Amino acid sequence: ATIFETQSVEVLGQKKLLAWTVPGIAHVFAFWGFLVLGITVVEAFGELYIENFFFPIIGQWWIVLFAEDLFACLVLVGIVIFALIRLRNNPAKEGRYSRFFGSHTGAAWLVLFMIFMVVFTLLMYRGAKVNNFGDMNGAFASHWVANILEPLGATANEWIETIFVLAHVSVILIFLLIVLHSKHLHIFVAPINVMYSRRPNALGPLLPIYTDGKPLDFEDPPDDATFGVGRIDDFKWKDLLDMATCTECGRCQSQCPAWNTGKPLSPKLMIMDLRDHLFSAAPYLLATAAKG
Repeated sequence: ATIFETQSVEVLGQKKLLAWTVPGIAHVFAFWGFLVLGITVVEAFGELYIENFFFPIIGQWWIVLFAEDLFACLVLVGIVIFALIRLRNNPAKEGRYSRFFGSHTGAAWLVLFMIFMVVFTLLMYRGAKVNNFGDMNGAFASHWVANILEPLGATANEWIETIFVLAHVSVILIFLLIVLHSKHLHIFVAPINVMYSRRPNALGPLLPIYTDGKPLDFEDPPDDATFGVGRIDDFKWKDLLDMATCTECGRCQSQCPAWNTGKPLSPKLMIMDLRDHLFSAAPYLLATAAKG
């Protein structure tokens, strides 16, 4: 399969996530909402400098405004589904029988809240914008909010638009910081991981063992050669990318025979521990690499 095909099927089409239908559909809503609402992010930053700003050329097309509001609503539906799944599989009650056992559940709830705030502040400022500047044909959800805000009067709507566009931009910037320091880093690294996955047959042929960045010669190995992995810097770059891409969803753990028979081994917890160690050791690894 070509890179274009894999990105289309697995990233844009979310094929593997849809193997689990309900959470897969919720993730499709969130993922495509992330893409479509990217237009509104540009518009929000533009609003800071230009009154009644729209995305150039397509920003006022009714189909674009409709799609933005549609996916804003679908993202909210996805958040509700994710929340119900987490409540149903609460590790505090289910213990190791929950696929979220060992995951950073607090961070996951924080991200769901931040996604909600992105959509909430968006609809609030767009609703006030409808009242301040007239019709946004196609933006049905924004019109619903506008009908609620309209009785407050013109001055109040001007303040609401200003306050919530500032809040919207602030939430986005804070959310980006959270993403970079949480499992939601997969938003950026998962497509890269898919692009470099080995195909078409499972993991493909066994790759050579490397030492000091070179394939290990088993006939005449160096005296200080490391066979396998003993330290975090013994992993290849693709292994490190795999660690950074982990979403702590627990699907691997839920399918692990050892874990399901009461053993302590968990593929999810192992990956999480390796990832956390990688991030803590990263400054030292980068400093060593910089010195050559």
